[in-house]
Amino acid sequence: MSDSPADDVTLSQLVPLRLVVTEGDADQPWHDGLVPVAQSITGAAVQAQIDGVDAINHDIRTTVFAFSRT
Repeated sequence: MSDSPADDVTLSQLVPLRLVVTEGDADQPWHDGLVPVAQSITGAAVQAQIDGVDAINHDIRTTVFAFSRT
């Protein structure tokens, strides 16, 4: 079991999802559970980022989101 609860659940367990948008500092590390996103968010792009694949255009570096239970 991991120290972070987010590591122990799958994306499907978090559905339905609520988008949580906040402003962040582009020069600071992303916090646990927060993922940098581009202007357009798609399921495939989100999954690619979760999988550690840099498949998202990071035009908006200060916008982050987290999956959250509704």
